[in-house]
Amino acid sequence: MDVVTIRNLKKYFGEGPRQVKALDGISLTVEKSRFLSVIGASGSGKTTLLNTIGGLYEPTEGTVAVDGTDLSQLTEEQLTVFRRRRIGFVFQGYNLVPELTIRENILFPLAMDDSRPDEIFFREIVGLLGLKGRLDQYPYMLSGGGQ
Repeated sequence: MDVVTIRNLKKYFGEGPRQVKALDGISLTVEKSRFLSVIGASGSGKTTLLNTIGGLYEPTEGTVAVDGTDLSQLTEEQLTVFRRRRIGFVFQGYNLVPELTIRENILFPLAMDDSRPDEIFFREIVGLLGLKGRLDQYPYMLSGGGQ
């Protein structure tokens, strides 16, 4: 089963002589259980590709399907729910909510979905991240790597 299927993906910014073709005809399939690394020079379209796969950018042309769902067929509200439930983002700027504790930041997406955490899984992840004992702290109290 394919997890990501991209066909003739194009993403352009601007118009006329100033138009930037960030992605120009990319086709790609990522199968289940496969690991993919996107590498390239600064400005080569890596972030644009990932943001388009994640539904943050609408393609200029072409299709993006994630787990069999064509993202172009979703309303903005459906796309928001789809991203929240099916796609994870780790941004360079972290995007942590400074008024929330580390625990609250981790659990925030679940709260938005009125879901409860799997406590065993939560403790496992917190341990892997080295955050045990720091859950009641705030983002500013962590190093950049901790954030």
